[in-house]
Amino acid sequence: MKNMMLKTAGAFLVAALASQTYAADLSKSTNIRGDLEKNCQTSFTNAKVLSTSEASKFCKCTIDSQAKMTNADEWEIQSAINAKKDPRTVGVVKRTEQYMNTCAGADLIKKVQTAAQSAQAKKK
Repeated sequence: MKNMMLKTAGAFLVAALASQTYAADLSKSTNIRGDLEKNCQTSFTNAKVLSTSEASKFCKCTIDSQAKMTNADEWEIQSAINAKKDPRTVGVVKRTEQYMNTCAGADLIKKVQTAAQSAQAKKK
């Protein structure tokens, strides 16, 4: 649910590639956080969107930001979506965007956004 909401929020997160990040079967993982980061990194490097170091940085920031979200945050985002309001106006989305800008940096986020927009355009 978090992944869908962050994508729907339209901020910066991982669009088409990110969905692959969380698609892995984690039912037997003894290090879920580490495996999420590894799967995310693999998605971005295999798609040739980010270098290994860029993917590592971006994925760590993304997983960290998602780990900080509460159920109440998710409900607030979904409520905004259901009310046909722009979820970027929700406090947690604004805080997540600020965190990602500080953690990953605007250039790296722009690179991911551009790749996500390109992938979306190819789907249409």
